[in-house]
Amino acid sequence: MVLNTRTDGYELPDDAFVLRGGDLDLDELLESAEKCMIRHGEYGLSVFAADVPRAEDVFTRDPRMARYAYGRYSTAGDIRATGFSMRGTGKAPHWTVTLPDLEVETVERFLEAFVGRVDNPAMAPGG
Repeated sequence: MVLNTRTDGYELPDDAFVLRGGDLDLDELLESAEKCMIRHGEYGLSVFAADVPRAEDVFTRDPRMARYAYGRYSTAGDIRATGFSMRGTGKAPHWTVTLPDLEVETVERFLEAFVGRVDNPAMAPGG
């Protein structure tokens, strides 16, 4: 089954935040990208992204993010600058970063784009 790409034509601006929930463990990312290949015929990693003022605001865009106490973030521009493409898949704000292969070096390049950690504001006391 091919990934269900949204056809609204929307491209994230370079400064839009891209968030992947939880720890970014190399082995887990390799496994996730391999599962994407099995299910959808291409290597990819799920992320959530939105054109919002702060990285933590991405958490508020989708209830699926509620399960993560924190996430790692990048920007759409930084993801593209590393040579990856992104496309809206499934229900917004879900996106898939497509990988050309499943080499460790490729996934490490993905990891290097995620420069910061941000806490889920819903998990904070009073959040």
